Amino acid sequence: MSLLQINNLNVRFGDTDAVPVVDGLDLAVDAGEILAIVGESGSGKSVTMMALMGLIDAPGRITADSLTFDGTDML
Repeated sequence: MSLLQINNLNVRFGDTDAVPVVDGLDLAVDAGEILAIVGESGSGKSVTMMALMGLIDAPGRITADSLTFDGTDML
């Protein structure tokens, strides 16, 4: 089992018609593994990690098929 498992993460700011900032992200990180997130400015790196930590405020909307850390459901 992965330490961090993200399946189909989506983050939008606004209603369900809003363009997604993060769209369909899948990620798995095992214990002891190191992961680097890189990308262009505005590509969703910070928003992805903020969603994982539950730091997205309204009107932000986080949806995912699963989002678990060390067996704990983060949704």
